[in-house]
Order: sequence, then structure tokens, then C-alpha cells
Amino acid sequence: MPNGSLDKWLHPDQETYNGQNNLSLVCRVNIAIDVARALDYLHHDCHQPIVHCDLKPSNVLLDSNMTAHVGDFGLARILPQLTKPNQSSSSVGIKGTIGYAAPGKRPTDNLFETSLNLHKYARTSLPDHVMEIVDPMLLRNDNVITMRQLVNATRLKECLISMVKIGVECSIESSRDRMDMTKVVRELFKIRDVLERNHN
Repeated sequence: MPNGSLDKWLHPDQETYNGQNNLSLVCRVNIAIDVARALDYLHHDCHQPIVHCDLKPSNVLLDSNMTAHVGDFGLARILPQLTKPNQSSSSVGIKGTIGYAAPGKRPTDNLFETSLNLHKYARTSLPDHVMEIVDPMLLRNDNVITMRQLVNATRLKECLISMVKIGVECSIESSRDRMDMTKVVRELFKIRDVLERNHN
């Protein structure tokens, strides 16, 4: 793919970083939409549901238009078709990159006080501190003016909070409690619409 992997855009080498390869917030949301639509297709529209099992930035490839494509299906698993509404399927034995499928132990648990995990932390303190966790790359170069104009805008803050909440909801330990990919796609389109209205 002409623009390589998402990983190279999010974590550029110091040697090859030229200051021009920053991803704007709208571009990042568009990439998230592309990936979510691909996963939604795999989970719901294939003859049999497919679980990727190794989704990470290095497996998201960007074409010349910065459209994201999910790659590397080496660890993907086909799930048996569920015929009854109350029938369940187990993903025991599905392997992939640590962190994609929620592991039994979260490495972040030790960083928080007793009984406070990453998900509780995000729900309680995210709204007040969202701008502190924004990727600093969004605040560099050509994004500086736009971001500074929007930093205090309620819409931008709400979009960032919504994005992180989607990420948290998609990483809940129990797969049954995770946000469905169809809903993820819908929510991401809403976020993009708000950002584009705010940008124009």
C-alpha cells in the first residue's frame, strides 16, 4: 500500500519523520471508520462470522487516498454460524496480539488504586482530562491553528470523549459486553459529522 501501515503514521521513526506525515483528527476518525466497517463486515456480513484476532496499527494499511484496509488474516478464525438467538459461541483458543483480545490480566491495573481499573478510570476522569491525553501529534504543524481554535469548543471535547469511550467499550474484558461493530460504525459517523461541521 502506498502510504504503508497506520503504525508508521502513529509512531514514525525519528530518522524518517519529516513533519509532513501527521494525521489530522478527521483523518484519524476516517481511518477508524474504515477499520470499523471492515470489522463489521467480517463479524456480520460474511457467510460465517470471522474474527481477525490480530488487529493492531501495523495490520491497518493505508492506500493513496488514506483509506484504511485491514490486513494480515493469518490468525483470523471463522466462527460457527449461530442458528438460535440465545445460542452462544466461545472464542476460547483464539490467539492474537496481546492487547487485541482482552487479556485476563490488564497491565494497567497496577497503575491505579485498589478497585479502579482502566475502564472505571476512563468513565470517571475522562471528561475532565480528555485534552491531556490527546496525541501530541495533533497539536503540531498544520494542526496547531485548527486545534488551538477548537481546544475549548464543547463539540471537539465531546468528540474526543466519544472516541475514547468507543475504544474503552470495545476493549471490555467480556466480549459479550463490548460495543457491537455496527453501533461503533454508526457512532464514528456521528463523530465525523460533528467534526466536519465544526471544521467548516
